[in-house]
Amino acid sequence: MVLSNIDSGIFDKILDNLAHDAPDLNLAASQRNKRTLARLAICCKAFLEPALDHLWRRLDSLFPLLKLLHGFKSSDGIYVLRGIVTPDNWSRFDWYARRVKTLCYTGNPLGQAVAKHVYFRVSQLHSTPLLPSIQHLQFRHSIQNDFLTLGVCLFLSPSLQSVEFDGIKSDKLCGTFFDALICESAPLQSVTLRGQGLSKDTLDLAIRFQGIRSLEIDGSFIDVDWLKEAGALPSLLHLNLNFLDSPISAFDFDLGFKNVKKLIITGPLPLIDSFLMHTSTKHLEYFDCRVSAGVAKPAYEGLTYRVVTRWKETLRQFSIAVIFQEHRKDEFPASALLTLGLTDEIIVELASGWPEITELLLPDSPPGFSLPTVTSLQALAERCPHLAHLRIPFNDLAPDLPPLSHGGLKHGLKTLTNARFINPGDISDYLRLGRHIDRLFPGLKVVNKGEAGHWGFNYVKWKELYDAVSLCQTIRRETREGYESVGISKENF
Repeated sequence: MVLSNIDSGIFDKILDNLAHDAPDLNLAASQRNKRTLARLAICCKAFLEPALDHLWRRLDSLFPLLKLLHGFKSSDGIYVLRGIVTPDNWSRFDWYARRVKTLCYTGNPLGQAVAKHVYFRVSQLHSTPLLPSIQHLQFRHSIQNDFLTLGVCLFLSPSLQSVEFDGIKSDKLCGTFFDALICESAPLQSVTLRGQGLSKDTLDLAIRFQGIRSLEIDGSFIDVDWLKEAGALPSLLHLNLNFLDSPISAFDFDLGFKNVKKLIITGPLPLIDSFLMHTSTKHLEYFDCRVSAGVAKPAYEGLTYRVVTRWKETLRQFSIAVIFQEHRKDEFPASALLTLGLTDEIIVELASGWPEITELLLPDSPPGFSLPTVTSLQALAERCPHLAHLRIPFNDLAPDLPPLSHGGLKHGLKTLTNARFINPGDISDYLRLGRHIDRLFPGLKVVNKGEAGHWGFNYVKWKELYDAVSLCQTIRRETREGYESVGISKENF
């Protein structure tokens, strides 16, 4: 078998799956996939290049590349570079280095500490970009102070498309890095900067790249002048801003951002409201806001109404939550998520305004507020046919459930989460509620399975509801199979 006889799309999919290295993939599975790719590379000449491209396309450190240099050896527990690196040795190094597309630096593994002089020596000996094809560069906060120094030397490449610096405590070298990229004419498309040490100079340099499509900024130096410049970026589609530490209170001018489709914003609700009123985008598809606590219910309803009214034709995903002021965006504990008051009337309005929405994530309602009921679920099922993921607080044991609809909806919702702990009740209550949920959303795969993969504290009650829905699905499936066996169409079920 040769590669020309294999569908290239299928082969690429196989390699992509083997090279998949998601955070939820355990170490053993990741290493097993890499061994499979390595064996694939040597089993057939036609597989060599594509398999190696996938095997080396992402690195978590430079250690695997440095091991290719003959003079790279351990001395007193730390790796150093000694002797002469021959042209043949550099050729071997470059043959692998050119395949690296992503470096997500998380530090060298235990027992693989590298002396700093190694990086500077490599930079001195290697006159061309070390990773000539690198597109995505990520630095984690645990090595920020040490590795930025090395990054300026080693990772300047005109191929770089995205940069992510996390946990910045001092950014004296971030600005130098961006300035050097500007001089290299790098086609940077994505910039993410998070941390308390961001300076105004660095923020100004970060938006000098006119081709930026994604921008995430978390720092106290976001000011009006910077927003005016950022708002004029012609290609910006994704915007994520954190105003928790910002001195800005409101806006009185057009912010721009006319092409933004995805907006994530954190800060005081009045500021978020003002931002929305003064942004120019007409094509918003994704909206996620996290607002500071202590705001009255009418303010939330007003924000919701304005978003519904303005972007009802384009919005597909909507998420809103309230946070404690002392928690930063990247430190949200589960207990920090509060709520806004929601009613059937508000949910019906949402469903009517966003018929094309695919994901709606709403937090719990506080004590004393009325809750949406199954009426809200029915409105969403009937008016939002593309909804795939729904998180909503609802009264799971409302005494007056609407009559069961017959004829069957063909809704494709896969995940339903009740954003509060389930009320105690009899098993018959959950069977009744399960029948309603099954009628409204016959394709459900997950019922109230929390984001962290657990059922919450009241496991038994959640399990009863899930079992009730599963029972309804099983009965419907077995009934359909029985009727199909005698020639009755499955479309009736």
